[in-house]
Amino acid sequence: MSMIEEEKNPFSVMFLINVAGAEKRILDEIKKQIKTWKREFKRLLHMREQKIRKEWKQCLIVYDLKELHKKDYSEIAAIVYPLEKNDYPDYPITKKVRKNYDRAYQLIQGDYKRYIPEIALSAI
Repeated sequence: MSMIEEEKNPFSVMFLINVAGAEKRILDEIKKQIKTWKREFKRLLHMREQKIRKEWKQCLIVYDLKELHKKDYSEIAAIVYPLEKNDYPDYPITKKVRKNYDRAYQLIQGDYKRYIPEIALSAI
């Protein structure tokens, strides 16, 4: 893996190592840092996965209401986000619903693949 690829990879960590110390101590510290970063990456991935699941669920609900039930965006806004204000002049929830619909359409058209590890995609 080249240096450029490593910098673009969100799972890469670069270390600055003082090689003047004892080799065993250096290796022990590297192992300790790797364990720490793996835990952190796992935590961040879990948080990202939870956020994506919630976002996708909302997007797909909006898409189904629009496509299957022929609801307009303002009706969908009242169904999906009943407690949020959708007032004139901005109609922020209607805008949110439009974005959800567009996002669902992108996902359905194949954008979901960018969230799947390459190893899993090779099996599809």
